[in-house]
Amino acid sequence: MRNAYLGSQFEPLRMRMDAADQRLMERAYLEADNFDAIANQLVSTVLVECKDAEAMAFDHPDEKTRGLAIYKQILQRMDNLARDEPERVFREPKDTLMGIAGMLSGECKFAWGAPLDKDT
Repeated sequence: MRNAYLGSQFEPLRMRMDAADQRLMERAYLEADNFDAIANQLVSTVLVECKDAEAMAFDHPDEKTRGLAIYKQILQRMDNLARDEPERVFREPKDTLMGIAGMLSGECKFAWGAPLDKDT
């Protein structure tokens, strides 16, 4: 997130990641039979939206604001999903979806801006 000039968003995203982890662990306990399918759908949906935001900002002219443009677009899309397509995300709220996005970036599935240097 530092490479994308989003250092100020790290703490809120970290809190969302922790809350999403807790929420999903509880859901896994309560819905053990279906949880793999639920988790796969949530991860797939969030990852596609994040990759789309990343692709749409590819030619953003200013590297210092590209990360913020991606972050804003992901925030908006997660809010839209939670509000307008709740069945697609198993009625999870925006904060859970943003927490999943944070987890996926932590796994280097997508970048919030400039890709990380593979040598670091």
